[in-house]
Amino acid sequence: EGIPWEDVAYFDNAIVCNCIDSKRPAGVLAMLDEECIVPQGSDDKFHTKLGRNIRNPQFTGGSGDTFSITHYAGVVVYSTTGFQDKNK
Repeated sequence: EGIPWEDVAYFDNAIVCNCIDSKRPAGVLAMLDEECIVPQGSDDKFHTKLGRNIRNPQFTGGSGDTFSITHYAGVVVYSTTGFQDKNK
């Protein structure tokens, strides 16, 4: 129809979704579920588990109780404090 248009380069969000929701390898939510069912699970242990196990370029383990995930719009910093209580 002769309408001018330009291609728009979209960020493929699949890598972020996998970081958060993957079952194998375990993503953030799978590790949270696991930490909630172990007898001595805690937010601190959950944070440590994330830092040791998440191997995704969008994930950055932080200090203290924080970690970050780079989403399409930028870096989002999360605090693990209270994650277990909110997940139960």
